[in-house]
Amino acid sequence: MKLRHLVILLVVLGLLAALAIAKKAARTRQAEEAARQAQAVILTPEFDKDFIGRIILYKGDVPDDKKIVLSRRATGWVLANRNGIPAKKERVDKLIHDVENVRGEPRGVSAAVFSDFGIADDQGVHVVLQTETGEEIAHLVYGVKMPRPGAGFCRLAGSEETLLVETGLPMSLGIVNAESQLNDRSFVEGRIYSDEINKAGRIDVTKAGQEPFSLIKGADETWTFEPPARGQEADKDKVNGFLKALAKIEARRLVDPEEGADYGFDAAAVRVVLTVEGDEGPRVFDIRVGRKVPDATGMYFLKALPQDIIYQVPQDAAENLIVDRNGFAVSRKKK
Repeated sequence: MKLRHLVILLVVLGLLAALAIAKKAARTRQAEEAARQAQAVILTPEFDKDFIGRIILYKGDVPDDKKIVLSRRATGWVLANRNGIPAKKERVDKLIHDVENVRGEPRGVSAAVFSDFGIADDQGVHVVLQTETGEEIAHLVYGVKMPRPGAGFCRLAGSEETLLVETGLPMSLGIVNAESQLNDRSFVEGRIYSDEINKAGRIDVTKAGQEPFSLIKGADETWTFEPPARGQEADKDKVNGFLKALAKIEARRLVDPEEGADYGFDAAAVRVVLTVEGDEGPRVFDIRVGRKVPDATGMYFLKALPQDIIYQVPQDAAENLIVDRNGFAVSRKKK
């Protein structure tokens, strides 16, 4: 046999041997994974997402008014703890995905070792799923001590068995250690208000240095000024355009209020109050433009109610709100 043929044969045999070894190793890994899965403890199944009506999140032992409450409405998910402002659908969907099919390996079987995992009721991160009527679907407690990225400790509320599970929680909620604080920022929708404000029937405007005025919508969908001014009529298109622009304003970030800080709301550049009539009574939306953000070029402070949240918004969005009577009046050329 020629040396060249012998070399080729040896190479082929070597490749076949390597392939056989790789297949054996893969089968071994599969068998080990199957055995591990068979021994895994299952905490939650896959959920019917339409069955979930409320999600409650909290860390440690906190009063009810400090808990994050996500509620499903006909229009989508909202933050009930923020007076019903819209929540990001994709963020809620990810949370539900993270807490379904939770399974893992036992790491503790007694409450005596909860401190090793930071998973006691007054330490851990609680995720509670409920139906729309308040019936509990699942209540998981995650430890605040993480062994490694992509893994954590978890148990069912009321159980003393702690599992090591593959999970992105609680890190995806901003909890990286026992000192981390849970907040709802990642769930807050960028838009400050929903399209509901386009249904406003009354607009009250107070601009700095000017007399307050109101716009009232009539049964024929036209707007009138209150108090009226001689020769001045409200322009329906301008008023409706203002409402549409307001509904589209998006915040760049939330602001954690600091005691004693001046955001410019006491002498707001403008305050706009919208009233929307509904089956459950009127809803009031109150928005105020404060001063420029000192350390952020082209940004203004803006406070919105009923959320009672301070936002930072772009300068052009803030300035579009600083309106006066003339900005809503029919122009002389149009007349």
